[in-house]
Amino acid sequence: MVTQLGTLRKIKKKRVLALSLGGPGSGVQSVYTEVSAAKWEVLSQAFLPYPQKLIEKLSVLSASDNAPVTLQDLSFVENRMTSLVTECASSTLAQVAGTYSRPHLAVLGRLFLWKGLIDDSDQQKRGLFSLCNPQSLCAAVRVPVFTDIVPVDWTANGKNDQYIASGMARIGKKTGGVCVFVNIGLVCRMIITDSSTDEIVLDSDTGPGTCLINRVMHDCGTEGGIDRDGTLAAQGSVANDCIESLAEEPWFQMPAPKTVYAGDLYPLLDKPCMKNLPTPDRIATVTALTARTIYNFFKREYKGQKAVNAVYVTGGGAHNQTLFEYLKMHFDPIPVNSTDTLGISPDLFIPLALGISAAAALDRGAGNPMLIGTCSSEIG
Repeated sequence: MVTQLGTLRKIKKKRVLALSLGGPGSGVQSVYTEVSAAKWEVLSQAFLPYPQKLIEKLSVLSASDNAPVTLQDLSFVENRMTSLVTECASSTLAQVAGTYSRPHLAVLGRLFLWKGLIDDSDQQKRGLFSLCNPQSLCAAVRVPVFTDIVPVDWTANGKNDQYIASGMARIGKKTGGVCVFVNIGLVCRMIITDSSTDEIVLDSDTGPGTCLINRVMHDCGTEGGIDRDGTLAAQGSVANDCIESLAEEPWFQMPAPKTVYAGDLYPLLDKPCMKNLPTPDRIATVTALTARTIYNFFKREYKGQKAVNAVYVTGGGAHNQTLFEYLKMHFDPIPVNSTDTLGISPDLFIPLALGISAAAALDRGAGNPMLIGTCSSEIG
């Protein structure tokens, strides 16, 4: 494996197949990119939405820290996700011909569930369940597979590390100046980049993404457990006094950088001002709370002298039009756009940043940017 890493580092133009698994309302995201020190180019891309049965299982498993987890459910989700990943990889590579159909390496961002557990002494503990087997992907593409960037949920819960952020910085060069990337998964993460200096100005979680919305949807028995386009949120009334109160919770006042998990945010739904709301108003209020905490975080934490060019929204939450409108209202006059305006689907932004970041980390020779999957193959 050390020899393989050395060989990879010598390749000037690396073809990287990057895949990631989104939360319940998303799917398998794949971007095939050729990356060099000077530029990057997308060769092909694919997105496979989760089938309804898988959405239902994921919604239950991610609805709560303490939601029951059965081996049968985990096995179903694991096997279904693994097959979808290999199918998505094959679909992505089939779009290119000749030697370009063989990547130099693959990167897999697996889905993790952060769950509460009770041990034999009745002590509450937390653990991670990783979903999707990297060996199957390695067997399908026959190149080294890099996986498990850090042992946290960066796809479903919005986590990423410096390698993902460095990819975002390179993508940010397309915009010029300072831009804000808001990745809305189950929780929301904000990365601010300055293209003039290649600097990551800020990289931190901000609070809820879609986790509270999904939890309310699940608790009220809504089919699928998500409000993907924000239709239900648009039908309710926002409890502004409740938002004012919840936005002052201690975690939101902590300075950046900081990390939060979906399970840490669920107790907000048990606050009296939230618990007694009718279901449509609860959905509307948690949607508005998500936008409000994103903006509050930006206003408090961005201390740069340069004006921000634009805010770019990515992740599954980018499809929630009601949430999107709230963000536009808060950030005005700073424009808020989907990453579609950069020519990058919000469903594919994270794997693109992941692929660019992995290639750059290898070029720097900065050690192993990720753990390497248990299966590897000869580099083409």
